[in-house]
Amino acid sequence: MAEDWTVMRVLDWTRDKFEAEGIDNPRLDAELLLSAALGMPRIQLYARFDQPLTAEEREATRSLVRRRLEREPVAYILGRKEFWSLDLAVDDQVLIPRPDTELMVERALDRIPKGATSKVIDVGTGSGAIALAFKTERPEADVYGADLSASALEVARQNAERLGLALSFVQADLLPPEPRRFDLILANLPYIPSREVDGLMPEVSLHEPRLALDGGENGLEPIERLVVQLPERLAPGGFVLLECGPTQTDAVAGLLEERSLTASVYEDLGGLPRLVEARQRGAPTTTGSSSTKAAST
Repeated sequence: MAEDWTVMRVLDWTRDKFEAEGIDNPRLDAELLLSAALGMPRIQLYARFDQPLTAEEREATRSLVRRRLEREPVAYILGRKEFWSLDLAVDDQVLIPRPDTELMVERALDRIPKGATSKVIDVGTGSGAIALAFKTERPEADVYGADLSASALEVARQNAERLGLALSFVQADLLPPEPRRFDLILANLPYIPSREVDGLMPEVSLHEPRLALDGGENGLEPIERLVVQLPERLAPGGFVLLECGPTQTDAVAGLLEERSLTASVYEDLGGLPRLVEARQRGAPTTTGSSSTKAAST
């Protein structure tokens, strides 16, 4: 009698296949895909480890595994990604939110205290991850999300509606014309040099939107265009936070200093310089105490 394809056997086979193909986190990916195919939480896989899969369940699992072997990111296969403890819908029209980008949310919360009346914009909002995380913690803030991609904005709008958060979304190339000034401008813009995009890991180069990756010849073209706008768009004492590559922070800080903005650099979770902050001269902006990130679920 042929051996049954039990939950554990399928899980082990999938892990080994992913590992042989050089896929990162093979065990985790196998668990996530199998739990999705079976419609059960990951923890249930081990509670029902000896349960044989039905023919329909095996086919559903094969379909998801096949997509992962084609190097499609798990977030796109599942249609969701957690960010700041928010369960966000994602598809191939938006960049998958990265854990390191939560640093931007943490710094943003330090700059806008609870209860403050403020205008905040997330430029290049994509799935809306940064804007939605900030709005969750500062519901009284007037938060905008801007993006050049209409399809990305639709994903962001749907996330906001599902989470019950009231934000304003606008299609724009960088900053929209109105409102004129913001207390806080957040931007995780494309910063990969054009010549390097095709050489990124296949999950990124083959599946994530090039519009959200390609920063032009030097990788800084979108950031350079945004920096030019900042003196006229930041409120007095207002802040801007820009995410960029570890080798780019000095250049970005220099661009900001050229516009008479005082710049600082912060490290990401891996200890690499990643986030550049600058402040508009003018009346002081009250800052809140250091904020604690929402616990992961």
